Amino acid sequence: MGGAYLNLQSTAVLTIIEDPYEAWALAHFGTNANNPSIAGDLADPDGDGMDNLLEYATASDPNVATPEGTVPNIINNGNIQLTFHRNVYATDLTYVIKYSDSLTSWNDLMTYTAATSWLPNVAEVFATETFPQGVPPDSYVTVTINDTSVLADPNAATRFYRLAVHR
Repeated sequence: MGGAYLNLQSTAVLTIIEDPYEAWALAHFGTNANNPSIAGDLADPDGDGMDNLLEYATASDPNVATPEGTVPNIINNGNIQLTFHRNVYATDLTYVIKYSDSLTSWNDLMTYTAATSWLPNVAEVFATETFPQGVPPDSYVTVTINDTSVLADPNAATRFYRLAVHR
């Protein structure tokens, strides 16, 4: 007769690896964490124009309307600087800073993944980050992207930037 049995081993170790986004959604939405109309990537339960994926990426509270995740641009010592929060707990995301001189086509300026950190896609661009603040799943660093190339080009009259995030 055939059968299955365990020989000598009476214990086993099970490791559950929780998806970072799911942990974030559970922390912010509780029993609604599996409801896509509230906790889905593209949902915006606080109506502030930032979908949950961007709120997660910037360690913002998706239940409180706030402009925290917006990317302010300033000129500092001849550099254009973009500053925003990056959620250090969001290891499943790719952040891409894009630029355009016309709004018709966009180019990658810098790319971030947990495996590579910030990598420039063009010369004369660099990123700095502060020490982490907050607690998981909303720990964040303040990222500053410095673009010196646009002001070095006398023919560049206008430049637009945007932050793209994807899983």
